[in-house]
Amino acid sequence: MLKITTDTSCNIKTEAKNKNIKNKTNTPSQSSNNTDLGVLDNYKRDLVSFKRVMKEGENPLDIFKAPQDMKIISHRMYYYKNKATFSVLMDLLLSNGFWVQTPEKSETSIPWKIHLYADCEEDWAKLVASVGRYLNTQPVVWKTLSGNAPVDKLNEDELQKGKAFTIYPADKEQFKKLAHDIDYIVRLNNLEKEDSVISGDRKLGDTGRIFYRYEHKSGKTKDKVYSNSEFEEYINNRESNRGADNYLAFDMTFEDDPFYTFDPKEPLE
Repeated sequence: MLKITTDTSCNIKTEAKNKNIKNKTNTPSQSSNNTDLGVLDNYKRDLVSFKRVMKEGENPLDIFKAPQDMKIISHRMYYYKNKATFSVLMDLLLSNGFWVQTPEKSETSIPWKIHLYADCEEDWAKLVASVGRYLNTQPVVWKTLSGNAPVDKLNEDELQKGKAFTIYPADKEQFKKLAHDIDYIVRLNNLEKEDSVISGDRKLGDTGRIFYRYEHKSGKTKDKVYSNSEFEEYINNRESNRGADNYLAFDMTFEDDPFYTFDPKEPLE
């Protein structure tokens, strides 16, 4: 049961009856709590529209503009009303799990991940209605909050605050493409955010929405591309949140960061 109360910073604020945050580690998981976030009618519609706009010579990302007058509703109710878009099994969606993750859509992964910042239900709803739809059309693993995990629960933990979406690129090229496209979609929907901070992450670009971090213990694996068969090695090498202003491993400098000078709003090479 969710209780809805007003909030001066967001249109609504939700509080879960269950205060325990389960499965809070911000890493890909192969558990049964993961399910598909988009394979049905609206997903197919977006793919068709994506190709149609490309043929007409327009920017294909323009189809991910969310309705400006969209009604902001509770986190759980949003899932109920958009089941076709997300194809989330309701028993998983409404379980006590904290995250809902897409199935494996790529054959590889790298020790760099992207976070999208949201600090309230209104933030989350607008991002999922635009960037979330875009991610469903891409061959990438990503996750967001389940129906039992309203955004304000993240705000209770300083190390988790703002990490409403996590994206696991397959390689550095896909990292740049995703960041570039998301930057465009955020601007398209006027979702820029000022004064946003994610502990242990570095901000990418100037929309205030895109952050990233290196999650392995040592920079020795910074250029490694892991296959799915190396998933256990990938997990064993990861390191938990290092805290403020510390997004790289102990043996790394900004010169080891392949995205340090990357500006997502600039055209891709």
